[in-house]
Amino acid sequence: MDINEIFTEAGMRETTSAFRDQHMEDARQYGQLGDIIKSRLEQQTIDGDGRFSARFRARKVSRQVRRMEKASKKAAAAAEALHGAYVNEVVELPQRRELAAARKEDRRQKRALTAGQFVAKSLQKSTDSLN
Repeated sequence: MDINEIFTEAGMRETTSAFRDQHMEDARQYGQLGDIIKSRLEQQTIDGDGRFSARFRARKVSRQVRRMEKASKKAAAAAEALHGAYVNEVVELPQRRELAAARKEDRRQKRALTAGQFVAKSLQKSTDSLN
């Protein structure tokens, strides 16, 4: 893929989807590997093992693979967040700025009208009190 294609909405979607899919596939494989490691190590005994030693050892070793699984899922979520940030900060930014400028202009015009009304009201009160 050409690097310039990434900086389009479709290109960014395609790239982040590929990242997400790859990380989710890795997470699935890590999960399966963790299950296999845990079950095998629970069945394996080593001289001097106590009653639950094999289970504790299996849990300690498989925990490392579970951490890898969790990290892959987090990376997949980060890929989705990358797409969301790109859309929010690049694609939709001109529209939001245009809308904000229109709102600002409306507020400015309303303030100008309101200020003029206050002046007119004040002048009216002054003339009424003088009469």
